[in-house]
Amino acid sequence: MSYIHHRRILVSLLTPPLGERFADFSECILCHFGYKEDHGYLNVDLKENKLILSNTGHDEREKILIKHPAFCPAKHLTSDITHSLPEEIRTRGVDVGVAIILESSDGKILLTRRAPHLSTFPGVWVPPGGHLEENESSVYPPMLSLGLPTRHHIVVYFHAQLKDGLTADEMEKLIKFEPAEVDACVWLNREVINAIAQSHEGPVSDSTIQPLPLVVKALTLDENQKQSVTEIPTAPFYNTHIVDLTLTERVSTGTKFALQQYLKTKIV
Repeated sequence: MSYIHHRRILVSLLTPPLGERFADFSECILCHFGYKEDHGYLNVDLKENKLILSNTGHDEREKILIKHPAFCPAKHLTSDITHSLPEEIRTRGVDVGVAIILESSDGKILLTRRAPHLSTFPGVWVPPGGHLEENESSVYPPMLSLGLPTRHHIVVYFHAQLKDGLTADEMEKLIKFEPAEVDACVWLNREVINAIAQSHEGPVSDSTIQPLPLVVKALTLDENQKQSVTEIPTAPFYNTHIVDLTLTERVSTGTKFALQQYLKTKIV
């Protein structure tokens, strides 16, 4: 599972009649466009190596749902906190990341676990993808109570389904890890994905977890950095609270949101 690093892509804000400008690092994008809730619909365009966000000039049906958690640090930054940030952080802007909700031909979703040595979100389960600059992710740390932010991203999620014959079992044989980035991956069925999405709003109830497997088959790196198939517990997938950055294994908040949107497309 290799990652190709591209040139840096920044978020730009288009607000007539003021025009277009790059987003500030400390800026809450939803607040900029007047959204007081934790979600809103915006036009999203990729042009000239910029992700341009706006809320006018397009068909309402083409707008994209943008969301952040209630605890998003960018929403709660004060001017004093912003001025206390190092200049290289304060002036770096808002970067863009991309992730793929990858579905096998037999309807399973791939999640990958970020390597434990990474400086941001170690051990967190996310879809495959990358940020358009090396070693970066959304807002990190994810809560102000855990430290001042050093990274700020808009992450764009896509859904793709593999063609017939590329089942989860077949893909497991083809995946090659990049150990610098990933130390495990797993293909999860609809029931587990649904439970993960439900845990976005709080702990999954016993009635929901009861019929779910306690372990699932996963592809992991062993102590010799070789890939092997093993079983891992499912409980970390349903973790919801972040109280200690050393206790990190969970599915990211953004991933849970993306899985919720994916499941809506599967409702008949």
